[in-house]
Amino acid sequence: MLLHAAGVILGGFLGWLYWYKVGCVSGTCMIWANPWIATSYGALLGFFVAGLIPVKKKQQGTPSEQTEG
Repeated sequence: MLLHAAGVILGGFLGWLYWYKVGCVSGTCMIWANPWIATSYGALLGFFVAGLIPVKKKQQGTPSEQTEG
């Protein structure tokens, strides 16, 4: 869950940064002309990309307990 939150924050920042640096000069671009929409799309993309990263889960118990039964 923490990884998804970091993905949303980083994605949102990168979406805003793209709008700020590149954006849409003519204003006709649906996504990149508005900073709120660009940030939202970046955050959504960051959420999905963070979901692709594999997370190692901790094993519970001692190794001898896991081999039994």
